[in-house]
Amino acid sequence: MCDIWSIGVILYIMLCGYPPFRGESDQEILLRVKKGKYEFDGEEWDNISADAKDIVTKCLILDASKRITAEDILNHPWFSKNITDVKTVVDNSSNKFLNN
Repeated sequence: MCDIWSIGVILYIMLCGYPPFRGESDQEILLRVKKGKYEFDGEEWDNISADAKDIVTKCLILDASKRITAEDILNHPWFSKNITDVKTVVDNSSNKFLNN
């Protein structure tokens, strides 16, 4: 579930260009992380869909037992709307990605 948290942080950064937990000092940043305090403020978020914000929010839930699962992410409306028709399959024996 910590990987899901990391996905949420990375997705947040990819969507707006800066991390979700900001502060004047490392101590302030860590305090915000521990509280799970972040916002969708700034003009960068004006054109970000509600579905995108929803998936980030579900990834960044503090209680890991309530956090979205990887399977739920793949089935989330934002993800399924934005995925291409190309299916990528991982060949575990060679660690190569194959397109079907």
